[in-house]
Amino acid sequence: MARAVRGRLPLGPAVLAILVALQAVSGLGGGAVLVIDPSGGILGMPLSVLRRGPFVDFLVPGLILMLVLGVFPAAIALALWRRPPWRALTSIEGAFGEHWSWVGAGVVGVGLLVWLAVELWLVGPSSLLVAYAILGLGILAVASMPGTRRFYRA
Repeated sequence: MARAVRGRLPLGPAVLAILVALQAVSGLGGGAVLVIDPSGGILGMPLSVLRRGPFVDFLVPGLILMLVLGVFPAAIALALWRRPPWRALTSIEGAFGEHWSWVGAGVVGVGLLVWLAVELWLVGPSSLLVAYAILGLGILAVASMPGTRRFYRA
């Protein structure tokens, strides 16, 4: 099992933690705004963009965004930085060979890309979707770098 880290992180792990933290801030902020104003008015998003999906307003998507792409990535970013041992997740480390936070970063990257695919289907293309796709792919790319994987090896 990996040990908790004190001090500076190598470049790859530091960049990974920062990218995941950026997603956390974005997910928390965007989700909170959609929960506060489920009409989408604050973000200039008309309810008509939801016509293809199951939602009548942005409350449920906002909650999902805030929790799945906000709170979860915030916890993962902190764990990437500190690499705390957590016995309850040793089975994940055994299955993947890396610290559970590294696996969580992969889940964040893939989760973001899945969210974007659904958003693309519901809302259509936008430059913001491209920017977030780059963030999701960046998370996966940095997590896959040999130095990053070596640092998180269990």
